[in-house]
Amino acid sequence: TLFPYTTLFRSLKELHPQLKDVHSIVLQNMIFQIRDNLKVLSKLKSKGRKVGRLRHKPVRSIVYEQTGYKIVGNKLVLSKIGEMPIVISRPVPGTIKQVVLKFTRTRKWFVSVISRTPDEPIDRIGERTVGIDMNLLNFSTDTDGKVFEHPHNVKKAARQLGRAQRKMSRKVKGSHNRRKQRLKVARIHETVENRRDDFLHKWSNHYIQNYDRIAVEKLNIKDMLDGRKARGMNRNTLDAAWGKARTFLTYKAERAGCQFVAVNPAYTSQACFRCGTIVKKELSERMHNCPACGHTENRDLNAARSEERRVGKECRSR
Repeated sequence: TLFPYTTLFRSLKELHPQLKDVHSIVLQNMIFQIRDNLKVLSKLKSKGRKVGRLRHKPVRSIVYEQTGYKIVGNKLVLSKIGEMPIVISRPVPGTIKQVVLKFTRTRKWFVSVISRTPDEPIDRIGERTVGIDMNLLNFSTDTDGKVFEHPHNVKKAARQLGRAQRKMSRKVKGSHNRRKQRLKVARIHETVENRRDDFLHKWSNHYIQNYDRIAVEKLNIKDMLDGRKARGMNRNTLDAAWGKARTFLTYKAERAGCQFVAVNPAYTSQACFRCGTIVKKELSERMHNCPACGHTENRDLNAARSEERRVGKECRSR
C-alpha cells in the first residue's frame, strides 16, 4: 500500500533528521522521480521485458519549483542552502517557474532556470522549404546540395579515451588514484559531448535561420542498431546523435515560428525524386540511377529531395 505523501515525508524526517535541512519541494521531487521510475519498470515488466531493480546512485540534480528560490543580481538564493554567486549567460525572460541545480561527473555545478514567457512565436510567412537526409558517409545532405561532414567526435577521442580507461583499469578499486583517473575519463566523455552539442547547435541554427519549412527523416535508431547491416556502424550511428539533432530542430523551429516536419523514412533512399520509381540500392551504392526516367544523382541528395516533395504534398493537402 502507498502512504499519502505527507505521511511518507513525515516518517522519513523522523527516521532521518538530516532531511529537515533540505527544502520540502526538493524532497517531494525526489520521491516523485522514484515513483515514476518504478512505474516505468512495472510497465516494462508487464510487457514481458526483463528489467532489473532500482539501485542506489548519488543524487546529481535537485529541483526547486514554486517556492524556495530567487535571483538577486548575480546571486542565486536557495532556501535551506543560502546564497551563491552565479554567472548568468543570458537574461531570464518571463516568470521563473523552476530552478534545477546539476552536479556533473566532472565536479562542475550548473544552474538551469526554466521560465514561462507570455509571448507566443509568430508563424513565419515564407515558402523556403528544405529536405534533409541524414546519413553516415556525411552527417547530412539537404536539397540545396549543402553537405555537413560527420564530426566523428568519438573516433577523434578514441585513442585518448582508450589510454585513460586502460590506466583506470590498473588502479586499485576504491583507491584515491582510481578516483582521480575516473575523473579524467569523465572529462574526456564530457569534452566529446560538448563538441557534439556545439556541432548540433550550429547545424540546427543554420536551417532555422535560412528556411521556413524543414523536413527531416524520423529515423528509428533502435531498429537501425539491431540489424545485421549495422554491424561495424553502430559507433558512428550513435555518435551522430540523430535523435538529439531532431530534438534541437523541433524546439528551435517552434520558438522561431518555423514549420518542422518529421517525414516517414520509408523508401526515401529508394524512391526516385523525379518519377517515384522504387530503385533498390545497397548501402555501398552512393549513386541513384533510375531505369524508368534515367534520372541520376547522389543518393543522399535524391533522398533529401524526396522528403521535400512529401512535405509539399502534405502542405497542399491541408
